[in-house]
Amino acid sequence: MTEHNAASRLLFETEDVAVIMVAVPGSRQTVITFTPRLPSPRPGHITGLEGFGRAFFIKESITGIHVVPKWNHWWQSPDMPAALESIQRHLPRDQEIWTGSMPFPVEIDFSTNMICGGTTARH
Repeated sequence: MTEHNAASRLLFETEDVAVIMVAVPGSRQTVITFTPRLPSPRPGHITGLEGFGRAFFIKESITGIHVVPKWNHWWQSPDMPAALESIQRHLPRDQEIWTGSMPFPVEIDFSTNMICGGTTARH
């Protein structure tokens, strides 16, 4: 799969967080990722090219939903419930759903709010 075949769509965006869906045609799985700590704040609008593991998931023909922070709030933003709701509304119903990210506790905390088949995290 190549970048040209994947369709990137902004599902949700505030000053704190954005949610981007990168749909890959023919995918049988969707992975929800939470981008790790940022080296510097990302003010302004998201470009749609962000997301933890984005290129890997496209290459492996896996749809990705990427939760991207605009600054290091450690996912303690008041916008997180709305961000998670936007994910729920757009989850493919015919695919396995997984979470995968670097901040392991975040992934476990939020995966309980969504119907997920498992987590890709290692500790």
